[in-house]
Amino acid sequence: MISRQYSIRMLPTEILENIFSMLDLEDLHQAVLVCRKWRQVGENPRLWKRNGFGHLEILVESDLEFLDTRRLQHIEELILDAEAQLGRSDIKLLIKSVEKLDRLKYLDIPRSNLSSFKPARLAKIVSKLVALDISNCCLTNKQVEAILKVLSENSKMENLHISDNDLSTVEPDVLAIAANKLLGLEMNGCHLTSEQGRAIFNRMSDETKLVSLRVFESRIDLSSLEPDVLATALNKLEIVDGCFWNLTDHQTRAIFKQMAQYSKLRVLRISYTNMSAVNPSILASAISMLEKIHVDYCRLTEDQGEALLNRISEGTKLTELNISGTN
Repeated sequence: MISRQYSIRMLPTEILENIFSMLDLEDLHQAVLVCRKWRQVGENPRLWKRNGFGHLEILVESDLEFLDTRRLQHIEELILDAEAQLGRSDIKLLIKSVEKLDRLKYLDIPRSNLSSFKPARLAKIVSKLVALDISNCCLTNKQVEAILKVLSENSKMENLHISDNDLSTVEPDVLAIAANKLLGLEMNGCHLTSEQGRAIFNRMSDETKLVSLRVFESRIDLSSLEPDVLATALNKLEIVDGCFWNLTDHQTRAIFKQMAQYSKLRVLRISYTNMSAVNPSILASAISMLEKIHVDYCRLTEDQGEALLNRISEGTKLTELNISGTN
């Protein structure tokens, strides 16, 4: 007489997969320990993805070992914890594993020294992703040029965080095309040149997919950009986070005049910009349409402050207002 245990182990692979698909994570862990066949079937990455294994966070070096397991080959999101301390060899293993993850869409590895990798190798990884955080990764000029070039040509990328890497050598047109193909872009402290800034906003005023732009503390000089061009570009976005842009009076007036008439902006940070030349009623009307506004250290006048407070008292969408540095 055939034992019950033996008959279960002899079940066809398809049936075993159907049974395993109904198990929770704890039971699936136990099932793969029963025998070699059950482990082979149970390690199917589809089964683990159903149980939440579409995401992996690297907390310590030993977590890197999981990346080579079959059960994780369908993960879509890989995050390096902010406190994780990986050495050069660990980073090499991480990148090697990332190259094998064909379904990976979201890669978050800030503060990883990637300077030793060939530019073409990094660019190939970037080309298959939807979202990427490589801020403060010690990228070389050749690497950022290769990455931005592939993003400007053919890429699935929607959100890029590339802050604290030097982008000053990237061709202005290449950077402008890549930036405006994205939905979200953060490039804080990237040493952007005036030519790059003009190229980005000129293209943005004509056509862009951008929803969110964060260029904070880059000290980029936009003073030579046509006021109406800059105003049109910024008011196409929903989130703008910037400061030290060295804007002229004509530019600030154009931005808020356009904003008061029609704008998609919901969140605006435009710190350390002289806004004293903007008409108080126009400024108040524009700001009242926002949800969050940071105009700290913007030299607001007493008339502007009074107009703004009066407008707020009448009721606005504002949930957050920062006017630090205003007398």
